[in-house]
Amino acid sequence: MPARANGMDAGTASQLVPGVRPRERWVERMTAEVNRLEEQLRRALAGEAWHGPSVLELLAGVSAAQAASHPIAGAHSIWELVLHLRSDYDLVLRRLAGDGRQLTAAEDWPASPASTGENWQRTVQELKLLNKKLRQAVRNFPDE
Repeated sequence: MPARANGMDAGTASQLVPGVRPRERWVERMTAEVNRLEEQLRRALAGEAWHGPSVLELLAGVSAAQAASHPIAGAHSIWELVLHLRSDYDLVLRRLAGDGRQLTAAEDWPASPASTGENWQRTVQELKLLNKKLRQAVRNFPDE
């Protein structure tokens, strides 16, 4: 393939828009991708998720007793899964802050607190807060 005088192949040249410099287009694409990622994180938790019901839609109406139960021997409870999801959010936030440590077993699968309604609501609220923090961290990605 012959080199072009300006150093770009036909594919690269076709992506250029008159009056818009390559760096500006890159920033536009990054901004759009950050917005898409933030929106998908919101939808996965709160609603209109691409994969079906969101986490909060699935948890709606689940009592503390239901969340703590183990109807399938050897399987995690709903509460344990929510705590695990919280730990995953926390891990991503740590990584974004430059902390590369692995989760300990206790951090990865935290023990469920006493199965009270108050503790269950606190667990769900903490999940919502971590999702909000992660979405904010995504929105704060630098342009470069």
